[in-house]
Amino acid sequence: MDYLNYYFANSWLLFLIVLWVLPWKGVALWKAARNNQEGWFVAILVLNTLAILEILYIFIFSKKATPELAAQSPVSIAGDGKITIEEFKKINLKIGKIIEAENIPNAEKLIKLKIDLGNEKRQIIAGIAKFYQPEDLKEKEIVLVANLKPRNLMGLKSDGMLLAASDDGKVVLIQPEKEVKAGSKVS
Repeated sequence: MDYLNYYFANSWLLFLIVLWVLPWKGVALWKAARNNQEGWFVAILVLNTLAILEILYIFIFSKKATPELAAQSPVSIAGDGKITIEEFKKINLKIGKIIEAENIPNAEKLIKLKIDLGNEKRQIIAGIAKFYQPEDLKEKEIVLVANLKPRNLMGLKSDGMLLAASDDGKVVLIQPEKEVKAGSKVS
């Protein structure tokens, strides 16, 4: 985890810490000045100045969700929910063939799938157990989002996502009309 980004992304936490520490630094500053401790006085004065700058950063200079930042995101969605063709091209859709399927213990909705993508095999965890039996899925071809970051579901790695349609609460897998070589790109 990038701690600096976490630190500034959670600016409310930074603000609370600074507000809690600032009065104590003020008391220490007053005691150092009263007891004529010049070194401590300068150190605490610098710390207080930094704390005030942190507060100013939070309220004035911090970048919240601005249009410029949204434009830099990998996929920015316009007000109408549409993406550009360049953004769509970033999604890597491939044909995969299910070679193994099994229910996951203690998971009502999830099935663990082993997918052949031609030059590699992947594991996908899919929420389709209410609609498909594992034995019915073997040898089926599916459309897979191949460049999705892996996730852990129920302690198992899921390296991609299959595409499915939802129709009146039922889930239907998106499949090619005819048999296609595993790993073929969908465009």
